Amino acid sequence: MARPVLTVIAGGPETGKSLIAEALVAYRGQAMIARDHVRSLLQHQVDEWVVTLTTFAMARTLLQADVSVCAVGWNLEADDRAGWRELARETGADCRWVQVEAG
Repeated sequence: MARPVLTVIAGGPETGKSLIAEALVAYRGQAMIARDHVRSLLQHQVDEWVVTLTTFAMARTLLQADVSVCAVGWNLEADDRAGWRELARETGADCRWVQVEAG
């Protein structure tokens, strides 16, 4: 069985991250976890670190079940990138990056 894939899509606001993610999810059959969707599911004002923890927990659960994940939604700092790489390593997933630029 092939290893799951963690695809992380990053970029600024209004750069088309969600459109790219939706196309990738449709083509590859990955589960999509978008920060904006996670935030809205929580249904009340929460700190961004709560959204981050929830997003990582969802991705971890899916990857551990051998489900590939497309995570989308923000400009990633070095710590964020390290966290995603570590999650991929811990779950045995291949990690891929897509940086979306406005232009």
